[in-house]
Amino acid sequence: TAARRIRALYAMIESRRAQILVTTATALRQRLIPKSVLADFAELIIAEEEIEPDRLVAKLVAGGYTRSAVVEEPGDFCVRGGIIDIFSPLYDNPIRIELFGDFAETIRFFSPASQRSLDHVHEAVILPAREVTLEKDQLDAIVGRFRARAMELDLPRTTVRDIVHRIKEQGVFPGIESLTPLIYDHMDTLFDYLPDRTVIIAENPAELAQAAGAAFVARSTI
Repeated sequence: TAARRIRALYAMIESRRAQILVTTATALRQRLIPKSVLADFAELIIAEEEIEPDRLVAKLVAGGYTRSAVVEEPGDFCVRGGIIDIFSPLYDNPIRIELFGDFAETIRFFSPASQRSLDHVHEAVILPAREVTLEKDQLDAIVGRFRARAMELDLPRTTVRDIVHRIKEQGVFPGIESLTPLIYDHMDTLFDYLPDRTVIIAENPAELAQAAGAAFVARSTI
């Protein structure tokens, strides 16, 4: 679900073609990864151009990718000698980057089921695997922001220490998405992602307002 949402949000940022997006009143209220964070994380890999493999691997980890022996699901990556396999949420199949030194000699898609090569491509975009990114150069700022927000909310100190320890030691861990309002200095909504001159059509506005109000009350109760 997260991979599909990231793909849809990135398409709204980068796509040059007109799109139709169908959503719900509840989804419109959902807070999303800041548009600037998603755009800044996106990494363009171009065949026959130089890359920094160690930096790329560090970025994958910061973006919530899981290092595995075989790449089968979105968010998996694998490094074997001069080959880096990555399953970016942007694509239906993972990509395989064959390195020659620090150059991406070839880029091609491959089947996650059979591991056999598919089409060669000239370039590919790597998106975060999760809706939280924890890049090392931002880690101190993130932890500081988290501590400040936790103090405002009067969270137990033991809980705060445990979460800070996990962030520093594990990076992006399962369930960290629930902490996004405490990690980012702001959150965006779907409206922040919509291109200029977007035409919005609301079907049964009164019912949508009622549904949105009910969702807000339920969330507040929880």
